[in-house]
Amino acid sequence: MSQVVAEEDTYADGTTLVNLLGTPARVRILAVLTSETDRDLNPTQIMEQAGIGSTAFYDHIDDLRAWGLVEKTRMAGNSPMFRLNTDSEAAQYLGKLEWALIEHTVEKEEAGELNENNQPILPEDAG
Repeated sequence: MSQVVAEEDTYADGTTLVNLLGTPARVRILAVLTSETDRDLNPTQIMEQAGIGSTAFYDHIDDLRAWGLVEKTRMAGNSPMFRLNTDSEAAQYLGKLEWALIEHTVEKEEAGELNENNQPILPEDAG
């Protein structure tokens, strides 16, 4: 069973995808790679930014590659490098979804519809 590393201030902790969809390792890996479409990352970089351990990373990276969302780009020494597969229509939609969720979150924040944890407040709870 995969476990998320209990480390504060990782990139994935603040992403809209993780906030709205939960904290599974697969979502965290995608959140990191969605934010880094201009470069490829090695497993250590992905794990650190996602706040996950190596077991969780290796439990999911091949599945994400098999789905066509992530691609192995090259080897840098002994380390494989990965990036979001920007040729994949599904991966492109993930990026669009993240931006749409960010915009939606900003709208809710501006309307005062988020609590102190940046979670939406139900209308019946606001009053």
